[in-house]
Amino acid sequence: TKAHVKGLLRRLLEKAMLWELLQVQRNPMELVELKGVSKRRKLPTILTVDQFHSVLQQLPQPYRTMVLVAQCMGLRVSEILGLQWQDLDFDRASIQVSRGIVNGRVGYVKTEYSQDLLPLDPDLADALLAWRKEAPLTPDNWIFPNPKTLRPYHPCYIEKRHLQRVGKQLELQHGWHTVVPTYRSVQAATGARTGQHQKIHGQQAC
Repeated sequence: TKAHVKGLLRRLLEKAMLWELLQVQRNPMELVELKGVSKRRKLPTILTVDQFHSVLQQLPQPYRTMVLVAQCMGLRVSEILGLQWQDLDFDRASIQVSRGIVNGRVGYVKTEYSQDLLPLDPDLADALLAWRKEAPLTPDNWIFPNPKTLRPYHPCYIEKRHLQRVGKQLELQHGWHTVVPTYRSVQAATGARTGQHQKIHGQQAC
């Protein structure tokens, strides 16, 4: 019961920070410890700029571009897998995140910010345009389809076969779980508020 109450309060405070009702950069419930309740034993891994570039150099396509999108925009892997080419507007340098894929099922991101157009960095746009020349064509215009099935990949497969493998080579703890903490660290370093980077976060699938 105490764990459920703590979880509920954490969600409420997350929303309060998202709506900028609380001027804090860390959820106070993270400081609450409960005896007999499982909790995170390790701090999340945050990559440096050099480490991130080292990871990119070791990753083959399309995983390199997927990780680049994740790190540059702070998107969850479920949202990245749900991207279709019509979601990108290269002329206006914007991207719309409206769906996510969890366990192979396509669902729409149901948040008040899901219909917002997010800015697309020119360098990231160039990387996506370069990938489009290599990407398999699919009936649903998936940006990152599995060439064998023409459907989106399963995120756990990518993490185990590629992200974790590269992490071991570089002696880093690397996976989808490192993306958001690293993104938030970069945002905090630039002075962005917590609510600003929370607006584009969906549900983690792995």
